Amino acid sequence: MVALFRDRLENSTLSSTERLDLQRRIAAIAGERLGESQESIRQLEAILEVEAEDAEAMAVLDRLYRAERRFADLRSLYERRLLSVTDPAEKWVLLNEVAQVEEEQLGDLPAAAERHWKILESNPHDVDALRAVERLSQQLKQWDRLGAALERRLQSRVGDEDRLAVYLQLADLRRIYLEDPAGALEHYRSALALDGRNEVAIAGLEALSAEGGGVGVEAIDLLEPAYAKRGHFEKLAGLLRARLEKADDAEERHALKLRLADLSASELGDAAGA
Repeated sequence: MVALFRDRLENSTLSSTERLDLQRRIAAIAGERLGESQESIRQLEAILEVEAEDAEAMAVLDRLYRAERRFADLRSLYERRLLSVTDPAEKWVLLNEVAQVEEEQLGDLPAAAERHWKILESNPHDVDALRAVERLSQQLKQWDRLGAALERRLQSRVGDEDRLAVYLQLADLRRIYLEDPAGALEHYRSALALDGRNEVAIAGLEALSAEGGGVGVEAIDLLEPAYAKRGHFEKLAGLLRARLEKADDAEERHALKLRLADLSASELGDAAGA
């Protein structure tokens, strides 16, 4: 039967409608009855060359490409479908499906990250897309994009525990990878506002304090109440003394000496040191 239909396809007098009907029959018989998947795929691809938006042909090709593990072709099929889709919900489904294929079957992590980012462009609060971008950006060391995704998560409805974790992740990201100490400081500040005893924030601020400058001084200001809440007065005194040794400005030195004297008298029990 398939051979007969193939012969009829050679007839140049066939109308386009008759040709498409024959190709559908060949694809159905080859794929469903004879197990000739490659022949079925050839006919369905030929149909799409004429009818680019043929939903039935695309649906069958989707299944056959998966069965034959032709994932690069499957991606191309999704890209074809994305060109014509107008319904936002359908587009969301397609973007998620092609992203999954790119990540899990093709190992194309940059492409998968781009798909999830496109989802966020239309729905900034899509939690699954946000987490996918965060995960893939971290794997790809795309620090700017990771930072943007984390900032978007802060704009969504998250509880204090999750918000604290995001603040800490953003702070470490800006301090270690983005060379943005001022941005890191603000996120550590936000973290301490939620948990004034947080050790991760304290460790990050200690690293910032060692850098000196205006950010270093502000880090010390934030560490003072955090150390006080944890009873780390010796650490605070040591930090202030180290800053004093490096300070050249007379006003800064005077302010640091006053703070050390007050700390020695009130918390360290060292009246002589005060």
